Amino acid sequence: MRFAAFLLAASALFGAEYQGQNVDGKEYLGFVRSLQTGKYYPATVVFSRDHASVLLRSGRKLELTLDELDVDDPEEVIAVDPNGRLWALSIDGLYERLHRSAVSLE
Repeated sequence: MRFAAFLLAASALFGAEYQGQNVDGKEYLGFVRSLQTGKYYPATVVFSRDHASVLLRSGRKLELTLDELDVDDPEEVIAVDPNGRLWALSIDGLYERLHRSAVSLE
């Protein structure tokens, strides 16, 4: 049990990643979808370790905990709010934004 708690705590020290690149601290545009209601909301998202701060266009703010630190699909990043409700984040242009500097050098 202590080892599992250690692994969980250690994983929170590392930031969210997409294709091996850290995505923490940058603001991304996208949508958030409530998996409870199925409704989509335009939003900006900032990742920080195992959390995502989501600001909806309406001004409402969501503080979410990521299901996984490694973002496999930027169109379906699963997270949970403090009330246990599940959300799916869809981040626009994540690949392009992270690889923009590499593309411009070619």
